[in-house]
Amino acid sequence: MNVGRAVLVLPIGAAAPDWFGEAAAAGVDVVALGPHRWLLCSDKHTGAELIAAWEPRLQDAARVFEDSGDRFTAIAVQAVNAHRLSQQLLQPLDGLPVGSGITTLLGDIPVVCHVRSSGVDVLVDRSLAHYALEWLQRTLADA
Repeated sequence: MNVGRAVLVLPIGAAAPDWFGEAAAAGVDVVALGPHRWLLCSDKHTGAELIAAWEPRLQDAARVFEDSGDRFTAIAVQAVNAHRLSQQLLQPLDGLPVGSGITTLLGDIPVVCHVRSSGVDVLVDRSLAHYALEWLQRTLADA
């Protein structure tokens, strides 16, 4: 399944946009990446479409809003393996609802875990993706 992704970064001191709840109601997952940084994910829209739809609502606020489809490699982990994945993370996934996510470490590799109904997308910087994939294949295959 193709997922559109866009990263929104606001300057220090700026308030979180008031339309995040509206975006979630429209089927866009808003995942906090850190202070003043969010990842918007959609199964129906590309990153560019997410930006076109939501950027005008920021009005005149300073920001960086970028299509991040090429920034991350998404490694899909099926729901049956989510608990085993959670055991490999610095910050476990336990109790996170569908549509949410966390920024954490898989071993020494920084990752964003986006919880979906079908499982978990482990988003990793493309330059580190082969390490994360190898780690996941090895640890999820171990019984």
